Amino acid sequence: MNLDTETPTDDSEISRLFLFGDGKNRWFDKSFSLIVTANAKAAINFEHSWGDGVAVVRFLDEIYRSSTNAPKVSPSSEYIKPEKLVFNVFFFFFNYH
Repeated sequence: MNLDTETPTDDSEISRLFLFGDGKNRWFDKSFSLIVTANAKAAINFEHSWGDGVAVVRFLDEIYRSSTNAPKVSPSSEYIKPEKLVFNVFFFFFNYH
């Protein structure tokens, strides 16, 4: 999953972002990547060779149908606002002689 901070508005920006973005958080070796922008636009970027294209499209069709027919979250939903997670990562280097 790719969570982008960009907020594309026109078709050209949206196409660029969903195809390759800035290239820093795209994983082109994966079957597919879900890309979500800061202004709630979403797309799937997937490798569509002969064997997996139909399966990915079917999978996405099922997700779309399920999420539009019976959404779990709506504007009237009362959910706790998400909080940003901050990770402190420490690296230890050992010098062996």
